[in-house]
Amino acid sequence: MGSTVGLRSSPRAWGCGWNVARLLCFAAICWVLGTQMEVGAWTYHYGNKSDYSWELARNFCRSFYTDLVAIQNQGEIVYLNNVLPRHRTYYWIGIRKINNVWTWVGTNKALTKEAENWANKEPNNKGKNQDCVEIYIKRDHDAGRWNDENCQKKKRALCYQASCQRSSCSQRGECVETIGNYSCDCYPGFYGPECEHVVRCKNLDPRPDCSHPLGEFSYNSTCKFQCQEGFELQGLDTLQCLASGNWTAAAPECTAVKCPALATPGRGQLNCTHWHGDFTYNSTCTFSCEMGFVRNGSETLACTALGQWTVRPPLCEAIKCPVLDSPGRGRLNCTHWHGDFTYNSTCAFSCETGFVRNGSETLECTALGQWTGHPPRCEVMRCPKLRDLEPILMNCSHPLESFSYGSVCRFRCTQGYFLNGTSRVQCQPDGHWSDKMPACQEEAAPYFKQVLLYMGGGAVALVALLLTGMFIALLIKRLSNKEEEKTLLNPTSNLGAPGVFTNAAFDSNF
Repeated sequence: MGSTVGLRSSPRAWGCGWNVARLLCFAAICWVLGTQMEVGAWTYHYGNKSDYSWELARNFCRSFYTDLVAIQNQGEIVYLNNVLPRHRTYYWIGIRKINNVWTWVGTNKALTKEAENWANKEPNNKGKNQDCVEIYIKRDHDAGRWNDENCQKKKRALCYQASCQRSSCSQRGECVETIGNYSCDCYPGFYGPECEHVVRCKNLDPRPDCSHPLGEFSYNSTCKFQCQEGFELQGLDTLQCLASGNWTAAAPECTAVKCPALATPGRGQLNCTHWHGDFTYNSTCTFSCEMGFVRNGSETLACTALGQWTVRPPLCEAIKCPVLDSPGRGRLNCTHWHGDFTYNSTCAFSCETGFVRNGSETLECTALGQWTGHPPRCEVMRCPKLRDLEPILMNCSHPLESFSYGSVCRFRCTQGYFLNGTSRVQCQPDGHWSDKMPACQEEAAPYFKQVLLYMGGGAVALVALLLTGMFIALLIKRLSNKEEEKTLLNPTSNLGAPGVFTNAAFDSNF
């Protein structure tokens, strides 16, 4: 037979002492144990018909009651020691060594140091197989304390009928047995006497995609966030309502996807429209260039949902003018401000010695991509043409062009004429000949020849006359000398005549 010990802490939960149980053991509902209890009360029961091993004792308790007793506190131990009858083999309780750890089998929780109630020098594991626990009831010493024992030993089963039912604490907490009643130790996220209330978290707005297993925005609610195209989450994409009433993190925000910031191009302007922030999704930017520069690339760019611009930013490049070449026989000297032969480039032209520029000296590249004029040419310097009219004869060489810089002309006269002037002239870089053109003149004129002839004849006649006179004078002198010799030889001659003396003196003078 079995006996019941009823423990209660409220008027609705009661039981009888073990003597009373003997009177009720014949009740049909508990013919084996003779147990009586009220729903909602925690009651203790023990078998008094036979002793069992620990396993059979537990099977007995679980078959008719809840389980082997689980000691809640020292008060229960004192109570049990007072109301239970002494039994020579004592009573099994619901503690067993599992994986070398003393464990409450009803809850499968390890025995804590604070809850230990071992007798002196126990547990000692005597025989190396003392894996079960008995409680000393009304023992002379260590009454109400525990002892480790071989599980095959025969002892009475000390059972309990739990006040806690499957529906207790709304299945949201641990039902804690008390004497004749129970209390609820609510699981995290629940509160109330029966853990009937669920902790709530702050509503999320705008409402994301959520699942609410226990109520809207309540404990264990899970919310997933996602953003529209072109936006990205800043924060966790999934939040869960915690037992504390707080979400696992602050609600994330959707911010516009950013594209790389654009810079104003050199020699250009940038004009942007930002809908969701600078250089973010759907921002549009328009490019333009200063005068004299042209855009190389798209005029408008848009920021896409991928954080990329639709195309690469354009560049402002200087407008190009046609490339200029140095003119033949000339030189080209250019200044380029923005690139070769581009807007505002200036080019000056000059020519070699002996050549003259035909056109503007300086050209400038305009904003239309055109030069301010046509490129000049270097033309050879020309000298006045020379004519070769008889009697002058002219022979010219022209290394470049006729009668131009470097041309050389040589002159001679036809027979009967002589050259009056230079015989050679050359065309100079300034377009002038090196000398005046010569002239051909006739040799002496006819009348001049006659004059010369007459003058020559007179001179001859005069010379002849002089020679004749000298001859006559010489002849006379010789004749005079002969006459004198005759006189000297002839004493009768007039030696003292004055005439003779005069002639001698003339001869002497002659």
